[in-house]
Amino acid sequence: YAFRLGRQHLAWTLVLIVSEILFGAVGINAASDYAHACSGGVQARLAFANLLVTQVYAMYSLVLGGLVSCVGASDAIRKVATGRRETMSPGPERVEALLSSEWQVKVEELAYRGIKLGAILDFYAKLGGGRGPMPHFDPAVSTTSDVVRSAIIPLSRGTAFGNVAYAVVAAEGQKELAERMVTHSWNNLFCHLVATVVADALGEPMFGNLAKQVAEANG
Repeated sequence: YAFRLGRQHLAWTLVLIVSEILFGAVGINAASDYAHACSGGVQARLAFANLLVTQVYAMYSLVLGGLVSCVGASDAIRKVATGRRETMSPGPERVEALLSSEWQVKVEELAYRGIKLGAILDFYAKLGGGRGPMPHFDPAVSTTSDVVRSAIIPLSRGTAFGNVAYAVVAAEGQKELAERMVTHSWNNLFCHLVATVVADALGEPMFGNLAKQVAEANG
């Protein structure tokens, strides 16, 4: 908004200056014609001088007004920019307050929402086979999203601990500090996610062979 304001001030100032020059030129030509008509008399020369002084003063006022407008717009721009910097970059006091309040509470909650590999394998063993929380599970087809909606959400809703993450249910309400963070896509096969975690635990660089074993174990 401040930049737009500055451009508008400058544009209007230039329009007024050009208009003043054009009208001033017309006025000066008219005064010059009048002076010639009066054969260069004193009255005509005084009228010409008066009109010239008036036009010069008017142009000076417009230029000065335009500069003041530009300065005002620049000040507005500076205030807006400074305000944005203050909003985007909170000071050390603000950062400390955030870290010591609900942000820190949430960070600790997520950090202690770990789940052991054994609990993951136990959960995986319950899937498919026409039984358990997801009887239609197919390791070659079912994605992580499918498992979340068909098994994990139902198993973590209305528990003795309330509506919580399944990791809380698996740990029987106890805090479990995570030692690994696993990034994954919900569109990938769930058995590949399990195989990846197993591969990391075994120190394997690839999970391809383990994925086949995990799929066969459930099939």
